[in-house]
Amino acid sequence: MKKFIPIICAVLIFLLSCPALALTSADAPTTQLQKGDKGADVTVLQERLNELGYSVGTADGAYGGKTEKSITAFQKRAKLPQTGVADLETIELLFSEDAPVQPVYESIVYKDLARDPALYEGKNYQFSGNVLQVMEDDTYADTLGVYVAIRLATKGNYDDVVYITYWRPKTESRILEDDKITVWGEYSGLYSYTTVMGATVTIPSFSAELIQ
Repeated sequence: MKKFIPIICAVLIFLLSCPALALTSADAPTTQLQKGDKGADVTVLQERLNELGYSVGTADGAYGGKTEKSITAFQKRAKLPQTGVADLETIELLFSEDAPVQPVYESIVYKDLARDPALYEGKNYQFSGNVLQVMEDDTYADTLGVYVAIRLATKGNYDDVVYITYWRPKTESRILEDDKITVWGEYSGLYSYTTVMGATVTIPSFSAELIQ
């Protein structure tokens, strides 16, 4: 028996070191899922979202706000209607080999963005802050969603302000002034606007993929 122990140990080490198999179309839920749903199908959906980088945190089987936002982010990247509902079309693509992966978002120093915008355009960053102002346009609410523009102070009040644009699905809660939010988005370069006093202000701008 002793001569088999090294072999058994080697097999166990190999199995433990192997990565978990990715979820495939065979694991996909077969019914539509949406906010408020609970159960094993939701757990599998959350695990697949986490695999692709659309983090929902712990896969607890409860379709809450984080899962809804992650589905919306996936739908946006996949160019599907941004409903936050995991309909069958969304689920099919989510569990396919062609499912778009959420890019990695890095941190960045505000002054670097403002000083050399061309070096960072098109790259993805994550940051948090306090909402100073929110502007909305619902002209295309039934198709693209509500167009939202936000001025966000990333360091204290009125310090290191960035300009964020975002298409918000009609079903998603509104963002209000004084909210504290985290943004994942692509740097779009500098944006200039005129204040009520007639001065021109230029700040870094982002196209948001996800806001929480």
